[in-house]
Amino acid sequence: MRATNAIAIGFSIAWLSVAAQTKTASDTVVTKGYQCGDFSALLVDHVASIGPHGDSLSGKPDDVLFVARRGNIFRRAQNYTLVQVSTNIADIANVDFMWQCTGASAADGCQMAAKMIGNGPNAPGSLILQLSDEVAVQCVETQGSAGKQQQGANVSAGSLNVVRNALTNASGSLQRAANQSDYVQNAIAVIDQALDDASQAAAHVHDDSGALPPSPTPNFDAPPPPARGTNLMLYSSLNNLKSAYDALNRIPGGDFAGYRVRLNNDIATAAEVLVNGIALYNARHP
Repeated sequence: MRATNAIAIGFSIAWLSVAAQTKTASDTVVTKGYQCGDFSALLVDHVASIGPHGDSLSGKPDDVLFVARRGNIFRRAQNYTLVQVSTNIADIANVDFMWQCTGASAADGCQMAAKMIGNGPNAPGSLILQLSDEVAVQCVETQGSAGKQQQGANVSAGSLNVVRNALTNASGSLQRAANQSDYVQNAIAVIDQALDDASQAAAHVHDDSGALPPSPTPNFDAPPPPARGTNLMLYSSLNNLKSAYDALNRIPGGDFAGYRVRLNNDIATAAEVLVNGIALYNARHP
């Protein structure tokens, strides 16, 4: 059945570099990205190990599916890891491959599953994200420029310092702002969470699969102020959030034990809160 698995061919998500590199001398990681409604998904396929003489050392690859949805003021961010189930269970469901939430993701409330039907070696598989018994979303494969993410890149805990400094400046700007509306306080709280996640990312900077998980592309473009100097500190905070986002995405390496995607989501959420808050303020103060 693995011969029909089109997921072992690597294109990247539009905002993601393909991680198609050698983990060890005999273990290759390939990825493919999908958009499933509001969710982004990244399939990481650890291809069965091959010995020095071309013999298979492992009959079952260790496939995982990262699923993420950006949070906003109405919903929290969702970041889950789905693990491939046995082919026997997939056969019962009448699909070729199947993933489900386990471990920490299941404990966090994840009840979704994913199913794929292979369409032959020269066509992408059809991936469906099952959000509940009643709701299923057809996924669309995303394509972008291919690249490589080098395993063992020169990354250290200090690599996150620029990100933390930008986040600290973003929070400081909001705390000094004359506008202390609820959305400003909400953004401060989200940035505080981002600082915590940045510290965790630094602590787990080498704990990754070598493949970048999906992350949203934030919107930092707030509408211009109704008068010069209005909400100056909010615009300053947005600029610092963008600096944090850019700095994070310049850091090589993988998912930092899942904290890279959480940090990206934190930044995106804080930016969205501020952009929407500024738009609301401008509408009320033409």
